[in-house]
Amino acid sequence: MIAAAPAARRRSNQVVLAATKAAPKGFGAQKQGTKGIAAEAPCPCGSGTAYEACCAPLHDGATRAATPEVLLRSRYTAYVAKNPEYIAETTHPDSPEYSGSRTAYIRDVKNTMRRLDPMGLAIVSQDAGATPDEAFITFRLQRRIRDPDVPRNAPE
Repeated sequence: MIAAAPAARRRSNQVVLAATKAAPKGFGAQKQGTKGIAAEAPCPCGSGTAYEACCAPLHDGATRAATPEVLLRSRYTAYVAKNPEYIAETTHPDSPEYSGSRTAYIRDVKNTMRRLDPMGLAIVSQDAGATPDEAFITFRLQRRIRDPDVPRNAPE
């Protein structure tokens, strides 16, 4: 396939063309969201909307979660997307899991992400808390835990 180079250079009146293979980037490629989730793909959180209209704006910092359920769903999607920075941003510093420095916490989250394959999230029930920012959510998480000592491509 012959395509014009991104910054085509002119020599006299001639346009220099570059021969390229069809690549996952550029015109006609599927738009990617954060960490490789396709922007048009259904959001892993289970909302039924596209990732770019659901959790992507939260992960990119363009907006904040409007409800505790949205926050929970966006954190689940961050685990799917392998986005430890978002998990750190949305973890309260007083949380028992958030011990030590932010860097140490992100390292711990990355280690969890290496072992955890999230496979589904279902909200079972939700009860209001004392304030609009508080809720008690019962959820079911489907996941697979991998042994870190077994290579990823090893047969199961």
